[in-house]
Amino acid sequence: MAYDRRNNQNPYYNNFVIAGYENGRAYLSSIDLYGSHIHKDYITAGFSKYYGLAIIANNWNPDKTLEECKKIIHRCFTIIYERDCHSVDEVQFATVTERGV
Repeated sequence: MAYDRRNNQNPYYNNFVIAGYENGRAYLSSIDLYGSHIHKDYITAGFSKYYGLAIIANNWNPDKTLEECKKIIHRCFTIIYERDCHSVDEVQFATVTERGV
């Protein structure tokens, strides 16, 4: 859909984050306004691409617990808020499992 909109010179100006399970394995990917599909272990969108990606990349380890990951993400959003204090100062977490969100 994003690829079709881009080809019609009317792209969505969004980054879509897709999370779920495929064939029993965790799946995380992103689609940008150009229709590029990126599949990685961690995804960022918006300001977090600029201010949070380095923090996540430097602390990435697949063996981290959920609470450790939340602390890293909270640190990213703290920095984003410090850079742009007009943004919302609230973070909402959701966990995707095989049974749903």
